[in-house]
Parts: sequence; structure tokens; C-alpha cells
Amino acid sequence: MSKIRALLIVLIVSLFSTASPTVANETNADVPPELVESIRKAAEAGDAEAQRKLLVLYAHGAGVPLDKAKAFYWANLSAQQGNADAMSWLGYAYAAGDGVAKDQEKAVYWTRRGADLGSALSRAQLGAWYLSGEGVPVDYAKALELLSATANELPEAKARLASMYKDGTGVERDDVKAFQLFEQAANSGWAIAQYELAGMYADGQGTTSDNQKAASWLIKAAQQGLPEAQYSAGRAYLFGVGVEQNAPIAVQWFEQSAAQGNVEALLSLGICFRDGDGVAKDGKRAAQLFEQSANAGNAYAMVLLGHLFLSGNGVSLDQVHAVKLFHQAAEAGASEAYDYLGDAYAIGSGVPRDLEAALRWYRRAADAGSKHAKDSIEKILMPRWSGEKIIRKS
Repeated sequence: MSKIRALLIVLIVSLFSTASPTVANETNADVPPELVESIRKAAEAGDAEAQRKLLVLYAHGAGVPLDKAKAFYWANLSAQQGNADAMSWLGYAYAAGDGVAKDQEKAVYWTRRGADLGSALSRAQLGAWYLSGEGVPVDYAKALELLSATANELPEAKARLASMYKDGTGVERDDVKAFQLFEQAANSGWAIAQYELAGMYADGQGTTSDNQKAASWLIKAAQQGLPEAQYSAGRAYLFGVGVEQNAPIAVQWFEQSAAQGNVEALLSLGICFRDGDGVAKDGKRAAQLFEQSANAGNAYAMVLLGHLFLSGNGVSLDQVHAVKLFHQAAEAGASEAYDYLGDAYAIGSGVPRDLEAALRWYRRAADAGSKHAKDSIEKILMPRWSGEKIIRKS
């Protein structure tokens, strides 16, 4: 989950929590038209609090069509009248370019104004920016101060504070404290904290290693739509780590994560379709998924896509294109491509035969630990080797 998306969620929740109980209870359902009309009339009459409520309705698409430009419009009117929470929204909008052109300088300006008026949302966001250096100089002391001050109010702030202790950023590393803070934020329903807590249980960091608890928290975070958690939940089900092995459920989680653009999920889903693991074999679908992952920069996906072109599985046989993909993967750092390039140059598959080039690639692969490459080097250096038996059975 991106930092901007995380901020959007905490803003939605927090802004509604200070709205009327009726509005707060309707965030996930249709807001009664009469309530929307009442808020609109008050907002148009200049009521800053009503303007703040109306911005949230438009931002969330609750009772009105989703309209970020109108959300920004009402946020701006409310903020100009001194509403601290509306200032928080303006800070978010400028940071994300949501309903207005992205402008980090204005984002910091409005967020700082909200913080000066006591907005916990603004103070927490400023703390996050002091941590990352977005729009302000990196200042771990200020980040610690602001996040500590808002941690009891906002699970997002508590989760960021936990990350500081987990990584030893600006504070002495303290895995136990990090675990405790993540656990508190996770119990408050914060998906990122649930995901981080799962990792700490899996690694035994700050607590006793427990794969079942790790999987349980992963699933909680995945159910909230966190793509990283959905991908990890898929792996848990695929390999039976902390849960009973179930490839079809793994595929479901991979699909949900991949739909949000998670590069690793696209790769894993492609492998499932290639191998028929939890889903019917479909080389064409596998190729599409590998290509999406490769286009997003996943070097190993380039290798797997290249192998499909090399074998003609789900795509037209094209050894030249396969070698091109292997080169791209190698340049991106995928050591798995070195062997394939060695093979290609050794036998002249997709490129002119070139034993010197083959040896260069095999040596790189051997340095990365490939037994096939070491064996191939020996064969090439043998007297009278002709190259006929170099191909692997993969």
C-alpha cells in the first residue's frame, strides 16, 4: 500500500469519526438524501463544519457521486475558515494530486497549519514527512516527537513509530517495542500494521516465531485489500505455511493482489497458470501475466517469459525474442538468465553461435552458483566439443 493511499484511508476514517453519528455510520452505505441535502445547505450557507462533512461525502462517494474535485473545493472553503481537519485534507490532496495539481510545498503548508491548530492527522503526517524527507528536511527527532504524540489517537502514527523502532531509525532498535506497537495498531484494524505484525511473527522478531499467527494476521490485512498481504497470503496457502495448503485459494489471493498491480503476484499467478497449480494450465494466460510483471520491471518474469518463447508454450516459438528477453533480464540483474544466454550462444539458438560469449555467460552463471554452467564450461573446454549436448532439459 502506498503512503498516499494509507493517508487517504486514515483521513476518511478520522474525518468521519468527528462527523455526526449518522454520517459516520453511513460511510459504507447510502447516506440518506435528506441528510446530504441538510449538510449541503449548511455548507452553502458558509458553515465550515458542514463544508468539511461535505468534502468527505464527495471524497468517499457516500450519498453523492465520487468527485475528488468537489471534495477539494469544499475542503478549501472549510480550511480557509480555519477548520483544522479540512486543512489536513488539503495537505493530503496536494500531496497526492487528488482533485488538484500535485504540489508538495502546498501540501506541507496546509498540513503544518492543521498541525498548529492541533489536528492529530496533520501532526502525524508531518511526522511521516520528517521521517521520509518529503517536502521537509529529514529530522528523526521531530518525526519521533510528532508520531509519539499522535500514536494513541491514530493507528497509522503508531505503525510508523513501530517502524522506527523496528529499523532503528532515529532511535535505538527495539524489536520488542516495535512488536508491541505493531500489535496495538493491528488490533485497531490498521492493515499495514497487521501485515508488519505477520512478518514479525514469521521471523520471530520481537516475539516467538509462530507461522499460524503470521498467517492469521496476513489474512486479516489481505481481507482489507492490502496487495502486499494478499500476495503473501497467497504464498502461505500455496506452500502451506501457517495454513493448510490450498492452491486454489492461493490463486484467488494472487488474483486479487495482481488486480492491484502487485508485480510479484503477477509473476506467481503466471507460474500457477503455467504449471496448472490451483488452476487449469494455460500457457497463453501465463505469458500475459509474465509480460505484465516484466513490463513492471520484474527481471525474473523476463526470464520465465523468455523460456515460454523458447519452448513455444502459450506463444509462438521465437528464439530470437527469447534471447532478447534473457538479455534484458540479465541486464536487470536476474542471474537465472545467464545460463539461458550461455546455452543460446553455445548452440546458436536465436543468435549466431559464439563460444566465447557462451563462456562469458556461463562463467557469470557459475559465479552465481549454477552447476549447469560449471558443467557446460567443462564441456566447452573439452577437446573436440561440438555443442550438441549442452541444452538442459528444462
